[in-house]
Amino acid sequence: MRRICYAGASGRGLRMFAQNIEKYKDEAVSVGVYDPNPKRAAIFVERSGGNFPVYTDFEEMIRDSKADTVVVTTVDAFHHEYVIRALELGCDVICEKPMTTDAQKANAIIKAEKESKNKVIVTFNCRYMPFMAVIKQAILDGKIGDVVSVHYEWNLDFDHGVSYFRRWNSEMKYSCGLQLHKSTHHFDLANWFVGAEPETVFAFGDRRFYGAENGEAKAAHCYECKEHCRFYSDIMVRDNVDKHFYYDCREHDGYTTDQCIYRKEIDIPDVISVNVRYTNRALMSYTLNTHSPYEGIKIAISGTKGRIEAEEHHCNWNESLNKREIRYYPFEEWGKMEYLETPEVTGVHGGADELLIDELMKGRKGEDTLNQAAGVREGAMSIGIGIAVNESMRTGMPVKIKNLFPELYK
Repeated sequence: MRRICYAGASGRGLRMFAQNIEKYKDEAVSVGVYDPNPKRAAIFVERSGGNFPVYTDFEEMIRDSKADTVVVTTVDAFHHEYVIRALELGCDVICEKPMTTDAQKANAIIKAEKESKNKVIVTFNCRYMPFMAVIKQAILDGKIGDVVSVHYEWNLDFDHGVSYFRRWNSEMKYSCGLQLHKSTHHFDLANWFVGAEPETVFAFGDRRFYGAENGEAKAAHCYECKEHCRFYSDIMVRDNVDKHFYYDCREHDGYTTDQCIYRKEIDIPDVISVNVRYTNRALMSYTLNTHSPYEGIKIAISGTKGRIEAEEHHCNWNESLNKREIRYYPFEEWGKMEYLETPEVTGVHGGADELLIDELMKGRKGEDTLNQAAGVREGAMSIGIGIAVNESMRTGMPVKIKNLFPELYK
């Protein structure tokens, strides 16, 4: 029986882990939650359906609860603190993406795991999406030969994209940008598809839609500013996790999830363009746009024997724009195109969360033929691209991934 405790009473920690773990009573039990905001932590316990204590001291929680596994779902910039201390106290770690936010913190995690008998799992749920698994299987089956290039476009719509700029994610000191917080998923998928590690990164980024330079903040919070802009959202009338978890608990830390998207504290780019060269000579180009009329991905993977193009996107305002398909073009038959079958799925994040939590709690059934499980090295390679993006934008120069992680190559 795995004894699980939580570092961070977050919405993700609740929905992905605590509520689901109640379904695995034969495999795991929740034994504690730590958060500097005790009111939010108490709501976390209540909404999980469990019955476990709240702690405001992380080490006390580990000692008293006799936990053997720590789930880390804090603000990204603090992941390393709890991952490292959990390893030192003899616990395994399940860490939400991104593993951490800069090279110094990443090297400290790598070193801590080397010196520990315990392990870190990084939860890259996109690897478990059945849609993505079809693409990976086609590559492994040799349909396109060796991967030569990946062109990758990810768009966040005017609901999802805007949400990041209402929250802590929009400040570099907490997230180091969506190139770490969000794009870590996408960079990991690219690494996974290519089947090699990134070698060199060059990037541009800008802020063209959010922040003080693109609009005027009329109030600190969205609900206070009803007439100002089309992105108005009233947290006060929504009976959901945002109101109960954050607004109702704000007396402890002042934090809510409906801050103005034009406030001066926003300092992350909202559009980025990235080029990556891999150790196997494959090339990847990537764009993230956080202000799009629809949400989703467009991926084109060219190989020595064929090409795969995948699109999965949806529009909350016009269902006719929705698309979900994977096209395969074999080079041996010019002009031929066939659709690869994509399974119909339900559940969170395209059915991925349910598959991932089942593996985390019960263990994998059979061999990991798609190489879906991810640890510290995979976590480092994903954030390595994001860290290099920040460095390249700062200096205007390409960045070598190997130079970021001396601890990984010792």
